[in-house]
Amino acid sequence: MSPRRKLSDNDESLPPHLQKRGRKFYFRIAVPKDLQHFFPGKQKLIRIALKTSIRRTADGEYLRYEKLADHNFTALRQPNLHSALIAQLVSELVPKLKKTFKQPTQYTTIQDIIDKYKENNSHDKKTLKTQQEYTYSYKMLIKHFDNKPLILITSDDCEGYRKKLIEMSDKKAEQKKLANVMKQKQYELKQLANGQEVIGQRTPLKRESNTNINKHLEKLHALLELAVTKDLIHRNPAKGLTLEAKKVSYLQFDDADIQLIVNILPLPESKKNWKPSWLWVPLITMFTGARKNEVCQLYKSDIKEMSGILCFHFSVNIYDDDSYMNDDKRIKTGTSRFVPVHSKLIELGFLKYFEQVKTPRIFPELSCHRDGYGHAFKWFDLNFPIKHPQKVPSHSFRHTVSNKMNDASIILTHRADILGHEKGSVTTNRIYTDRTLITVLKEAIETVRYDVDFLRLTPPENVPVYVAGHRMMPRKLDLD
Repeated sequence: MSPRRKLSDNDESLPPHLQKRGRKFYFRIAVPKDLQHFFPGKQKLIRIALKTSIRRTADGEYLRYEKLADHNFTALRQPNLHSALIAQLVSELVPKLKKTFKQPTQYTTIQDIIDKYKENNSHDKKTLKTQQEYTYSYKMLIKHFDNKPLILITSDDCEGYRKKLIEMSDKKAEQKKLANVMKQKQYELKQLANGQEVIGQRTPLKRESNTNINKHLEKLHALLELAVTKDLIHRNPAKGLTLEAKKVSYLQFDDADIQLIVNILPLPESKKNWKPSWLWVPLITMFTGARKNEVCQLYKSDIKEMSGILCFHFSVNIYDDDSYMNDDKRIKTGTSRFVPVHSKLIELGFLKYFEQVKTPRIFPELSCHRDGYGHAFKWFDLNFPIKHPQKVPSHSFRHTVSNKMNDASIILTHRADILGHEKGSVTTNRIYTDRTLITVLKEAIETVRYDVDFLRLTPPENVPVYVAGHRMMPRKLDLD
């Protein structure tokens, strides 16, 4: 028998830790002198068969073992390691020890660090949606990492978690797309059965939003960062995992778009089971730039007179005449604001509708969901007549109102006051300190005009003309 060929240490075509014997590849690395006492027989060299003769496959395998060796060598240098944990770190680099290894149970796991994180960060003040997001994310982490000690979690483990999140996101997106197509088809069939015009489906916007994936990764990073702070691990292996968030740019509506929207808005006599929100939510959004949920959640007590000007009060909490607080409302920036009612809304009969409403809420047909009332308003999305993928009701209405005011030279601060944008260092809620501001905002909102025929929506009879102190107003805000 011919003598076995020795491993070549001088093969310049291979990286330092990748060696070749015959046709097979091996991973080989020297054990640092200060760690050799952990290895059986004070082993000085680690050699692992990669079980492949293909160079490309060997490159991937040796890099994985190289990362593992670097991680385990660093972990073995930590003080006060339990013997069972040392055995696991060594066995991962010495294959023959894996069969006899028993995983330690007394070290901190993902579940333990989640409990510590909850102790340091109360979830009581978070919204129901946020609480559910945290709960779901924690369940995902526990399922993926199981009871693996934190000290054994590597960057490869975290990258594997990210890969799993991406796969789940892609699968969920496909399922949602299919569900939306089916829902639209069912709605179109219903329209045809009722003898109504089928508007058609809007082309879905093809985008890869990584926001939700990044939320899960940020929670993993926060947990492991806490573990670093508590000296449970020496470094955070979840650093640098977040994906690039591709923000979609939405377009404003032009007057032709607005005309299409006006043409599909139904009047009470035009549809069976007509709902007031079908008409008024799009119109209020069109002339305020408010978010859909902000409009859908309006109460009658949110229509207020201020300095003789009729206003919408977009707020989180409201108090009726008996000082009863409703906590079912929310706004994105957390700051309430007053937006004057546009004269066009009054011309189209909003005050008449307001007088007819006998319930506390302006649109009682909409129910509150986890994310607010806006989720219940689906009619407009299903009937939306514009098929451009970058023109969507909520975002494009806000862009349109903002650009209309900008074209009329309305300053940024006043546009932010109306749209509810965060203004950085600009003082919020200035309505309570500057009694002239509401007049300025009234002038600003009136610059929002459309070269569109609203005649079909104009009530056939005279509508109430609003004057200061009108009896229909639920409450007057005294600024004196």
